[in-house]
Amino acid sequence: MSRLTNLYIKWAEKHNINYNTLTVLYILKMEKDLITQKQISYKYQIPKQTVNNVIKALNNDGYVTLVTEEKDKREKKIFLSEKGLEFSKELLFPLFEIEERVVRKIGDEMTQQLINSLSTFGDVFEQEMR
Repeated sequence: MSRLTNLYIKWAEKHNINYNTLTVLYILKMEKDLITQKQISYKYQIPKQTVNNVIKALNNDGYVTLVTEEKDKREKKIFLSEKGLEFSKELLFPLFEIEERVVRKIGDEMTQQLINSLSTFGDVFEQEMR
C-alpha cells in the first residue's frame, strides 16, 4: 500500500501540489453530493486539521466555494468552483485514465479480488485491535 501511496505522492509532486491537496481534490471530484470538511475527515480518515488546511488553501486560491449548511451553521458544504473544476480536470483526468488502464490490464476479476482482499484485511485487522 505504501508503494501505491508513494506513486500518488509522486503524481502530486509532478503537478506541484502536495499529496493531501491531491487527495482532497480527488474526493471532491469523486463525491456525488456536496460534502463537508467533517465528512471528508470521517469518511476518508484524514485528520480534521489537515482537511481544514487544504480547504483553506483551495478556497484562498479560488478552487473551492464554501456554502453554509442550513441545519448547522457551523458546517459548510464544499464544492469545486469553475476554476477548481478546470484545475481538477487537468490534474485528475490523466490520473483517472492511468487508473482505468491499470484496471483494464489486470482485469475486472483481479481488481475485485484486490478490493475484497483489502476490505477483508481491514476488517480482520480492526477485529484484532480490539
